[in-house]
Amino acid sequence: MAVSSTVWQPIERALDRPPPDSLIFVSDAAGGTGNERWAGVASLGLLDSGGYWFLCSGRWPPAILNDHDEKGAALASKTTMLETVGLLLPLLTAADEVKGRNIVLGVDNMAVYFAWVNRSSKDDQLASVLMRALHIVAAYLECRVFVEHVPRCTTPASILADSLTRESSATSDAWAQVRGVRKERIPKALKHWLRKPSIDWQLGLKLIKDLS
Repeated sequence: MAVSSTVWQPIERALDRPPPDSLIFVSDAAGGTGNERWAGVASLGLLDSGGYWFLCSGRWPPAILNDHDEKGAALASKTTMLETVGLLLPLLTAADEVKGRNIVLGVDNMAVYFAWVNRSSKDDQLASVLMRALHIVAAYLECRVFVEHVPRCTTPASILADSLTRESSATSDAWAQVRGVRKERIPKALKHWLRKPSIDWQLGLKLIKDLS
């Protein structure tokens, strides 16, 4: 990198760890089960002082709970796909806050972490569509994303996110923890895709159009 016509400095290496001023989100998603009246996804934005400033959550549409992919696998059991939805939520619904920032997205599914690193999921094209979309949206918002593995229910945030994804665990006590917190719903363009998941490699551009 040139800083003058005579003085040169090396180009800074890409960050491999999130800096201290990063915005932190933790998300979780629940697959559909016969014992639940509803299941869905939730993403929480954490405050430095403890507690939460942001919640985006929603229930899965009937297609996620009842339909199958091109290989015959039940969509409700495709955990990599479902968990990747949670990673997209803060970028799509808190765009002003995340734009130009370092963002940590915590998730309890290790396959999602590797899909982020590899930019695709080896065995799940629908998850790959969502992961590509996440990379495109992050680039559009000029934010640097760090996906981190947070083992299931090992922190207060991961416990709460897990609780808010199922009818049986989204109790009044769980909702009380996010009372007064800014709440968002799954955005329109993403919800449209979830109603009929397809191998649409243009999804990221459609999500950007919805943002703009």
